[in-house]
Amino acid sequence: MRRKVRELMEGYLREILEIAPTEEEENAFVDSLGGDTYGIVTEGDGQMDYRLPFIHETWRRKWNGRTHIDMGISHHLMLDKNAAPMFIEFIRQRRKVGARRRSKYYHVTPSRNIRAIKRVGLRCTNGVVYLWDSQEHALEFFAAEAYPGEPLSVLEIDAGSSIQIQIDDGYIDGIDAGHGHAFYTFENIPPSRIRVLGKIRRGRC
Repeated sequence: MRRKVRELMEGYLREILEIAPTEEEENAFVDSLGGDTYGIVTEGDGQMDYRLPFIHETWRRKWNGRTHIDMGISHHLMLDKNAAPMFIEFIRQRRKVGARRRSKYYHVTPSRNIRAIKRVGLRCTNGVVYLWDSQEHALEFFAAEAYPGEPLSVLEIDAGSSIQIQIDDGYIDGIDAGHGHAFYTFENIPPSRIRVLGKIRRGRC
């Protein structure tokens, strides 16, 4: 029985590491609990670092001990087999709502592509177009590493409601996409939806 619980918690831990919740998202989860935080949120001891989630096994080691995930930045969260899936689902749903409400996205590309983009738009040449929630994140999480040394330009995309945008929780071509900040679409984006904001100086946007 305990082995099954441990395997279950290891699966939840992998999911949490994959979605990499931000401090803001953790705080929103705590707020969503209202005052019902017993056994889930507690004060840290000031010695342990909970920023990197890990499994903590206290079953039969302390009163009310259990297998749970210790994590948190502003708060110390203790997520057991009931709270962990609730936390994961809260983060995923919160990000989906954010993606639906957003209409402006950003894309960074080598400046040499601008002439073609003004003519035909952003094309899904590899089956997908990647976007970010800010030009800073587009540069920080992808463009600077994907296009080292090249002059870059930033584009503002007005997706409106006609272009279907989805959130990306993982990596793009082996590069950290920025959990919670990266998006993608399988649709071509026409020039009418694109505004060229200008060239980017390295180190600033």
